Amino acid sequence: MVLVSSLRAALLTALLILAGLLVPAPAHAAAPARLAVAPAAPVAGERVVVTGTVGSARPVRLQARAGRGWRVLATGRSSRAGRFTVTTTLAATSTLRVLAPRSGRRKQVVTAERVVPVAAQSARLTLIGTGTSGTATAAISPVRAGRPVLLEALSGGAWRTVGAAAGQSARGGVSWSLSGLPRAESRSYRVRVPAWRGIPSYTGGVVGFRPTPVTWAVPQEVEALAIDTTGGAPVESKDTYVAGAMTLDGATRPLRIKGRGNSTWGWPKKPYRIKLDSAASLLGLPAEKDWALLANHGDPSLLRNWAAFALADRTRLGWNPHGRFVDLTLNGVALGSYLLVEVVERAPQRVALPEDGLLLEVDERYSWSGEPGYTTERGMPIAYKDPDDPTAAQVAELTARLEGFEDVLASIGEDPEADWSSYVDTASFVDWYLVQELFKNLDADFYSSIYLTWQPGQPFRMGPVWDFDLSSGFDGWFGEEYGAPTGWYIRGDGSAGPGDHARHDTHWLTRLLDDPAFAALVEARWATFAPIARDLVAQLPAASAVIHDSAAADLARWPDRPWGGMVHGADHPEEVAYLAGWLDARITWLDGQLS
Repeated sequence: MVLVSSLRAALLTALLILAGLLVPAPAHAAAPARLAVAPAAPVAGERVVVTGTVGSARPVRLQARAGRGWRVLATGRSSRAGRFTVTTTLAATSTLRVLAPRSGRRKQVVTAERVVPVAAQSARLTLIGTGTSGTATAAISPVRAGRPVLLEALSGGAWRTVGAAAGQSARGGVSWSLSGLPRAESRSYRVRVPAWRGIPSYTGGVVGFRPTPVTWAVPQEVEALAIDTTGGAPVESKDTYVAGAMTLDGATRPLRIKGRGNSTWGWPKKPYRIKLDSAASLLGLPAEKDWALLANHGDPSLLRNWAAFALADRTRLGWNPHGRFVDLTLNGVALGSYLLVEVVERAPQRVALPEDGLLLEVDERYSWSGEPGYTTERGMPIAYKDPDDPTAAQVAELTARLEGFEDVLASIGEDPEADWSSYVDTASFVDWYLVQELFKNLDADFYSSIYLTWQPGQPFRMGPVWDFDLSSGFDGWFGEEYGAPTGWYIRGDGSAGPGDHARHDTHWLTRLLDDPAFAALVEARWATFAPIARDLVAQLPAASAVIHDSAAADLARWPDRPWGGMVHGADHPEEVAYLAGWLDARITWLDGQLS
C-alpha cells in the first residue's frame, strides 16, 4: 500500500512538472541573482512587488516553495537588460524565487531564494492629558507611510471617529490633540486602520482614559509676615544684607534681608531678598534658605506673577517658582501685599542640575552691573547665575555651543540643511514661548529674566520663568498695540525696534519660529496648552476673593502706580476682571492663529 501511494505521488509530481506548474528544485545554481521584495514584510493580501535580473529578455515565473517543489504565483517577462518586475499577494510567510525557463540555447536561470515574512497588523494606543485636554498617540505596525488612521471613541454605545490622520509618518506614528474631555469620567478609545491598497482593515484594542485632574495652588489665606532688623536698621541696599528675624505662621527665625530687583528697586514699594540662617519650609513650600518678596507694585491685580508661575508649573518646563501671599510688616511699618516666592537658584528642590551644569540668564543689564557673563558674537548677553564662576573649560565649551547655535539660527531660511534640533530641548522651548506669548511679557523679548540651563553634551533647556508684573495688558511703554490682547509679541513684531529692546527682531525664538518645523511644534502643542490656560483664567476669581482685603489695604497704602499703563480699574475686583478678560481674549486670539 505504501509503495502504491508513493508511485501515485511520483506520477502526480511528474505530470505537474510536464505542465509547467511545478518545477523540481535544482541541487545548486551558480551565482544566483538576488531578489528585491517590496514591502519586505507584507501584510496578508497586500500587493507585493518582486524585482531582479535574469540576464536577458525572456519569460519569467515567480515561484513559491511548495513542499519539495515550487508553485508558480505569477508570470512575466524581463526587459532586454534582463530586469523584471512581477507582482503577487501572499497569505503566509513564503520562500520565493524567480525562474527563467530554458529556451533554445539559453540555459535556465534561477534567482536566489528569498524568505518573505508576512507581518501581522498591530496598533498601540497611548493617551496622556490633564484637565480637559490630552494627546493620543498611535504606533502602527507594519509601517505604511500615507496609510490613513482613525481614532475612535465610544459614545452612546457606538464608536465615533474623533480624530483622522491622512497618513501615518514614515515611522508609523500618528498623534491627535484632544480637547473638551469630561473631567470626571473615563472614556474608551481605539484605533481603526481602514483597508488600504489590498491590506485589510484593522482595529486595535480598547484603551480606557481619563485626564489627570488639574489642580491649582489657589491662595487659601493671606498670612502676616513680620520682619524686624537688628536695631531697626533700614534696608537700603541690594548689595548688603541686614541682619534680623522674621515671624511667620507662629515661628520666629533669624535671617538677613536686602533689596532686590532691577527697575522695581527704584519704586516706592520695594521688593526684597531674604536669606534664612538655616533652611526652612515656609507656608508649606520645600525647605530652603533663599526666598524673595515680590512687591507687585506695577501690577494692581497683584496676580500676574502668581498666575504665570502657576501656569508654567503645569507645562513641560520642569520646576518653576511657587509663592504664597503675605502682608508684610518691616520694622513695624505695614508695607502691604507681597508674594513670598522661591528664588531661581540651583538646588535639589528648585533648579536641579548635575555638578557640571550651568544656570544662565539672558540679561541686558549684566554687563554694566558687574555680573560675570558672556556676550555672543551676535550680541546676546548671557549672565552666569549659578555657579557665577564657571571653570575655563565650562566657559570654552559653552561659548562654542552658543556660537554654533546662533550660527545655525542665522542660517534658517537660507540653508536647507540648517538643523537646530541638537541645540534645543524642544519641549521646554515650545512651552516657554507659549507662556510668554500668552502673557505678552515685557522682558520676554530676550531683554532680561530669561533663564535657561545647560550641561555639556546636552541641548539648551528654557526655564524657569520669572517676572510677569509688567504683562497682560501693560501699555505704558510700547503703547496700545503692545497692551492689546491681539497681535504677536515674542515673534518680533510687537515692540519698537531701537533702544534697549533692539534684539526683538533677532532673538532665538524669532529665528526658530521662522522654521516651519518649529512653528508646527508650537501649533501642535497649543491644542493641549490652551485648555490649561483657560482653566487658569477660571481660577482668578477664587484667588482674588482670598486676597481681596489684603489688596484693598495695599491700594490704600500705595495709591499711585509707577506705570500708568497698568491701571485699568477703580479697585482690585475691577483689575482682576480686566486681567481675566484680557487673558480670555488673548487665548481666543491665539486660538485663531495656532489652531
